Amino acid sequence: MADYFSPTVIQPAIPVADITPLERLLLSHIFQAEPDGEGLYFHADEEPADMIWLDRAPIETALAQSNNGADNTAVTVVIEQLARVPADNVEIELNFSDRSWESIFQDIVRRSPTLRYVTAVTSFTCSKMRPDGWGGMAILITPSAVMGKSSGDIIEDFLNEAVPGWAGEAAKILSGHCKVISAPRVREKAGSGVNPGQLKRAPGRVLPDQLRDQPRARGDPAMSAITPVAARAQLRRHHFAPIHPSVTAERVGEAVERELTSLDNPGFCLACGAEAEGCEPDAQQYVCESCGEPAVYGAAEILIALV
Repeated sequence: MADYFSPTVIQPAIPVADITPLERLLLSHIFQAEPDGEGLYFHADEEPADMIWLDRAPIETALAQSNNGADNTAVTVVIEQLARVPADNVEIELNFSDRSWESIFQDIVRRSPTLRYVTAVTSFTCSKMRPDGWGGMAILITPSAVMGKSSGDIIEDFLNEAVPGWAGEAAKILSGHCKVISAPRVREKAGSGVNPGQLKRAPGRVLPDQLRDQPRARGDPAMSAITPVAARAQLRRHHFAPIHPSVTAERVGEAVERELTSLDNPGFCLACGAEAEGCEPDAQQYVCESCGEPAVYGAAEILIALV
């Protein structure tokens, strides 16, 4: 299976004098932190951490040093999560999957006498040449707003400007294919008997996303800018925009269920809609025996794009 990475850099360096002890403790575990003059350069080699584990004592010490009664995201997040943890827990698990680190940086910018903004630039990379594995996003954090744009957003902006009627075509594509269903857990199956290296491959068709999130501005710290997960889903939908109308979410979901409970290895041709056998869950661009197009994808791969 493919491994996805979202290396991220924060710029400019954050002056140490502008960071509270609690903010420094949290950000230094969500990111790696390196001294840069009188500041700290924050970066993540693979991706910012969604979960961090810290001993209770340094958390409580940093919290006491930082809780001056003013509105502060780091203090609020820690107090709320500590309240849900038994008092005798020595190690504390803190959840940052909501990307509240963006609001922590915004608090720093608001207080700083020198910082006017902070940027977070993320690159999407992948261990395989997957259509949703490559791209990027940029986030701008100012005292009054957090806004972001992905590479998929930029492509769609170009299409809306350069391709007449693109917005209407996009709505038509989505109305037929983006039905939300309950997706079963997908696993890799061994022994499918298919060797992708023996099959003809064709260049991928990358088409723009039709369901992008608008670039977001906020004054509310609870709101989040576009996330790597949303941006990757956007790239995945790019690739699956030209899908045959018979390849519905219900049909693909049934095939994935069958794959998990039997020896079947189903896939579907996006060009003609025919079902194919002998496909790994993440198969891409296998040649269809019915129409000859290199458009057969594994059922699980298609389901991820449709839900």
